[in-house]
Order: sequence, then C-alpha cells, then structure tokens
Amino acid sequence: MKRIISLFIFIIVNHLYANDLNPSLNDVVVESTEVLSSVGSVNQVNSEPFCCPEVLTENYGSDPRYIYSLKNYPTPRKGCIAESSISTEEADELIRSQNFRTENATQKERRVLAAAIKRVQQLNGGVLEVGKGKIPGGFPWQYRDSNGSVQYHDHIEIGRNIAAKGENHHGHSVAQQLHEWAHLIGNQGAYPQFQAFMKSGSEYSDKDYCMVSNYADNTTGEQFAEVFAAFASEPRILLNNSRTPENCKKVFRFFWQWFNKGEQVQTCL
Repeated sequence: MKRIISLFIFIIVNHLYANDLNPSLNDVVVESTEVLSSVGSVNQVNSEPFCCPEVLTENYGSDPRYIYSLKNYPTPRKGCIAESSISTEEADELIRSQNFRTENATQKERRVLAAAIKRVQQLNGGVLEVGKGKIPGGFPWQYRDSNGSVQYHDHIEIGRNIAAKGENHHGHSVAQQLHEWAHLIGNQGAYPQFQAFMKSGSEYSDKDYCMVSNYADNTTGEQFAEVFAAFASEPRILLNNSRTPENCKKVFRFFWQWFNKGEQVQTCL
C-alpha cells in the first residue's frame, strides 16, 4: 500500500515539473488528497503489527481515526526514517546537533530519537534552532521504566510504558520523541505562531483543532504536539482526515511553510 501511494505521489510531482511548473503548496495538497482518497481503506491490522485495535478503519477511506496518541500506532511509531538505518555515530551527531543528551537510554532509544531529529532536520534543511536545547552541556532526555512522558523546563522524560510489551514500548516510538520534542519547540516560540495561523476567529480555540487522534483535543499544547508528530511521522493523515478535514489541511500548510524545506514532506506521503 505504501509503495502504491509513493508511486502516485512521485508521478504527480514529476508531472508538474515536466510541464515546467513548480508544484505549489495548494497543488500538492489537492493532488495528494485525491490520490490518498483513491487508494481506499488502509487495514493496518493486517498489514503490520498492531497495538490498538480500538482504531476505527471501516468506512473512513484511508483515515485510520486514531483514538489514542499517535505514539501508540505502527506507522507513526516507525516514522519516516527507519531507526535501523542510523548508526551509533550518526545518532550521536544528530543528538548533539540539537544540543541534546540522553540519560539511561539504550542504543536503540538513541537511534529512535535520532530518527526523529533527522526527519525534522530534513524538513527544515538543517538544525531546527527553535528546537535546540538551551542548557549548557545538552538538554537531557531521561528514559525511565515508568508510564507517561512529559517535557519539563530543564529536561524531557520518556516513560517506556512498562505495563506494555513488545511493540508498544514508548522509548521505541518515533512519534513519542516527536511529540515531547514538540512541547519544547512550542514553549520556545512555536505555540503562538501556530495558533495565530490556525485561528478562525479572534481567538484560537478547539474549533480550530485538527483531530489526527482523540488525544489531539486534550489541550492546545497537546494539539500542537500531535499534529507536529503527524507531519513528521505520518503526514498523509493530515490530508485524508475525515473528522476535521479543513483544519488538518490547514495544519499541513502551516508546517509546509514553517519549516525551511517543508516541501520535503512529499518524501513521506
């Protein structure tokens, strides 16, 4: 299924260039949405290991309608860059580049964090300055055998979700790293930028939310963290969303413009 989608997107983009046209943001949003809609239902239960059977997939095209946070589901967990493709040395370099350091992390957890960083840097064309740690010696990412993850002013804590087994290990979820990093990014300046872009009235409210998951309507901060994770780990769910389609397409446009190389999102559609 992913190969079919990638092939269609490749054909679309090359068709636009073949006609000496630069693919505009609106073109890509419209064309990508049409292609994704034509592919049909994506049955994640049968295609890959699945952790959360409560996801509703029937009658919603290719919108998986995630109930829980994206960190729990196979596609955003894997992200756009395979953790296995990143060496120990590259992981070290990527983590340092954002002025981060890890505490009590396994090598795999460091590679997963690095995969999240690498994808964001692809979208940005380099280091994301608003996402750099501000603590001398590196902003700590602490990995713990506990439940729940949180971003504090002086560190990020990743709870591995010790009650779960196998695929639902949150230290191995790219979307989980992106989600907590997004809180840091938001608190360092991105929250007001996002809300100013998204608001439909005089004030930003839950009417402006993009429901990529049910967790996305928890608070304004969780909304930003979930859609940031979506754009960097499974961007197509912003284009095929059936609950708040216009808001989610608007989110897609925001991040396309916000990142210096936002058009690179096409490599993961």
